[in-house]
Amino acid sequence: MVNRIIREDPTKSYMHNRQGITPKLLWMAIKDYDLWVLYLIGMCFTIPAMPPAMYLTLSLRKLGFDTFQTNLLAIPHSAFHSKHTNRSKELDLRD
Repeated sequence: MVNRIIREDPTKSYMHNRQGITPKLLWMAIKDYDLWVLYLIGMCFTIPAMPPAMYLTLSLRKLGFDTFQTNLLAIPHSAFHSKHTNRSKELDLRD
């Protein structure tokens, strides 16, 4: 659907995303109360997933596994994450 809209009007696809964030732009984003729901959803769904992913190997080492075993135990998480990421990109490209 997005591709169809862009084909009909190519000017809709232009996005100036190389602009750095300034304190003024950050403050404008924080003040926009319509976006607060999105911020809350983002915090609820991304923050809980990050610490286990970031500290998985350290946690496994503290449980008594050696380096080789830790790396082997981290493979399923990495494989699932990369497969899930690739799958969501494929779904985005189909629209």
